[in-house]
Amino acid sequence: MYLWRLGRGKGRLANEKQVPSGGLTFITLCRPYWDIDSERRDKEGEEDEDEDEDEDEDEDEDDGKFPMACGTKDCMCKKPADEHPDWTWVMSEDGFKVFKGLEEQAMKRDQDYHGMHIYNDFTAYGMGEVVENWVSVGVVG
Repeated sequence: MYLWRLGRGKGRLANEKQVPSGGLTFITLCRPYWDIDSERRDKEGEEDEDEDEDEDEDEDEDDGKFPMACGTKDCMCKKPADEHPDWTWVMSEDGFKVFKGLEEQAMKRDQDYHGMHIYNDFTAYGMGEVVENWVSVGVVG
């Protein structure tokens, strides 16, 4: 799987010498929720330093929703990376297909995804099986 993180503001791959040739097409991805959430928490942390510490008790509540830009007018999913050289989140189309195939196989083995409980390590063994199949045989879909 080919995934590179672009250098912010540089407009090119951070490690150009390691870019494989062979006609790979790179696409952009939306920012992951954990990146957006960590930026939000950093900004809140800067604002909280000026406030009293007594007010921090009520601020730990979270609505459980992930902040996503996907599906909005600002969505960057699957756009050509050449057209957006400053975008940080880039992946090859082939790598994205492999990721989606592995994600599908992992969801089939996730007991929480299906709302059931078999035994404690069932999901972990299932994820191990997905990785083992991918590494040994190359089975993805």
